[in-house]
Amino acid sequence: MYLMEKVIDDLKTYIEANLPAKLTTVQADYSDGITLDSIAAYQVAEQSEYQQYPVILMLGDDTDNEEQSTTWFKANHNITIVCMASDQNTTTLKRKLYRYVRAITELCMGLRSAWGQRVTINRLNYSPIYGKDGIFLSDASITISVPKVED
Repeated sequence: MYLMEKVIDDLKTYIEANLPAKLTTVQADYSDGITLDSIAAYQVAEQSEYQQYPVILMLGDDTDNEEQSTTWFKANHNITIVCMASDQNTTTLKRKLYRYVRAITELCMGLRSAWGQRVTINRLNYSPIYGKDGIFLSDASITISVPKVED
């Protein structure tokens, strides 16, 4: 049994393969001159620092057991997908984060058909902005639940 690890790895593969095209689609919906930067890194764990932004983190929060037997385990895996971004303008930074989260949310909605199971979008969260040396940094996240049965 892989439990959370396999779900996180599959999610990372899916997001990494599909987010660039989704960002292009989302950006085309706006004509305000804000450019969504290419994702610099996709991670499955927090790091002490990042060299470039934006960064996508896929973090396993917890697993809720629904049913089990001696040969299988059915559970809901709760995952937070975080986008960390930076910009020199706070308004631009917030708008970028809204758009990154929109793109990730749309991809997660697509997981329902891609994985053949329901994926529940639980919460979208937008953090405060922090400034240092003329650069502003913030993050936004989406929390999802992914059911999985394992033998």
